[in-house]
Amino acid sequence: MLDLAVKLVSSALFVAIGGLWSTYALFKITTSILHNGFKKTFANKQRRVPSLYESWKPRDEPETTETQWNHSYVTTPVSGLRFHYVWAGQCPEHISFELDGDTTLSCHVKERTTKLVLCLHGFPECWFSWRHLLREFEKRSSKDDASYFVVAMDMRGYGGSDVPTGIASYHLTQLSSDVKNVVTSLGYEVCVLVAHDWGGVVAWEVSERYPEILEGMMVLNCPHPKAGVDIATKSLRQVFIKSWYMFFFMVPALPEIYISHNNFWFLRENLNGGGKWKTTKLTSDELEVYSYSLGGASTKASINYYRALILPIYQQKDRDKRMPSATAKYPIRLVWGTQDPYMGVAMAERTKVYLPANESPNSRSEVLLVADAGHFLQQDKPHQVTHLVREFLADLYDS
Repeated sequence: MLDLAVKLVSSALFVAIGGLWSTYALFKITTSILHNGFKKTFANKQRRVPSLYESWKPRDEPETTETQWNHSYVTTPVSGLRFHYVWAGQCPEHISFELDGDTTLSCHVKERTTKLVLCLHGFPECWFSWRHLLREFEKRSSKDDASYFVVAMDMRGYGGSDVPTGIASYHLTQLSSDVKNVVTSLGYEVCVLVAHDWGGVVAWEVSERYPEILEGMMVLNCPHPKAGVDIATKSLRQVFIKSWYMFFFMVPALPEIYISHNNFWFLRENLNGGGKWKTTKLTSDELEVYSYSLGGASTKASINYYRALILPIYQQKDRDKRMPSATAKYPIRLVWGTQDPYMGVAMAERTKVYLPANESPNSRSEVLLVADAGHFLQQDKPHQVTHLVREFLADLYDS
């Protein structure tokens, strides 16, 4: 009973702190109402499937032919949830693609050693954040590309994946289990994870709960959870200024309104890094894919990730049963954009303490800093990220 009371009081404190930040959100919403009118600010736009959801080509490669995305679904028997994903590379012999819930398409090729590369997106994104990586492996510009089945999934609650209700449905226990279940449902025993932001949070959890399914892990701009706590406890600026939104997201209802108001202004402002990297700034058509994937029930679901992680009332008792990442038998690489406005480079540097020891030069765990790049690293420096992923896979399988 005492434990419950402490959790309730602590949760109320987080909500109260978030309430202070609500004044900023209310100011932005009020400004939008005064400028655009009430109706336009809160217009519930009926969105059609965006054109780039179906096909896309890199804007810096005008000679490239625009090709269709490979959309599919997988239903995991344990949770019963259906997950949407887009794939590139070489489809394995054993797989059957669920195209629309009723139609399946079997793939038959001679290659039996295809490696699964599973990509996990962050907030407030979707599978589309991996578009450059998917297109690169679709080219199969080298013979080695035929060895990889690259899958970018919509996390639970996002885009085309199922959206369970309730905050508890988005606890890390469920999110990490999703990854394991998707891997096995695709017919694999192991995979390489490539993850960003919230996908990285889940990847770190997978590395401690289900290390047996990993052959390697690359994380973009998401520190080891213990490193994050180490820095946060020493820096009020990190906690109350850079990470202000985490407190704000504890407030009921208002964060969902803030994110979706003015036709998802939040996405335009945050995914483009304030326009700092103009050469990779998202077009209106590209932004529409994110708005489409975050609309409806997905808006609340994306916020519930934070609520389930932070509010003490939702914390579970099995946190100590996990294996520490430092004991991992596979390499972990953290890649960090040094201009991240939400999390400082100190978190990346601190993560070095929690990485596994290097057993060979070609299978090393390390932290790589990318200059002149922000939080959305695969958006700001897509070609560099693609190169680093290729390099990581080559170190894993070609050494």
